[in-house]
Amino acid sequence: MGSELLVQLVIVLFDLIVGLYIGFRLGKGKSIKRNIIWGIVTILVIAPLLAVLVSFIIGFMLDDGWTGIAIMVITFPLFFFIGIGRLFTGITRKNK
Repeated sequence: MGSELLVQLVIVLFDLIVGLYIGFRLGKGKSIKRNIIWGIVTILVIAPLLAVLVSFIIGFMLDDGWTGIAIMVITFPLFFFIGIGRLFTGITRKNK
């Protein structure tokens, strides 16, 4: 059972790194659309994958699945609303 969890964590970490790399590549040199790009990346990549990664690690450390679920329920909406804020900031921002 422990090796399956490790494989899942590695897959989630790999997906998170690939998503962040894509976000950096898309946002490079585009100062006007940077908030829109990072808002979308935060909503689609960072929020779910980081919530799963953190909740797996904490749930495994404390040996309690309910704690992992509680951490996921707290962290996912937090990062999701941060991404919504960045997205709306990029959409409503006036061009200089």
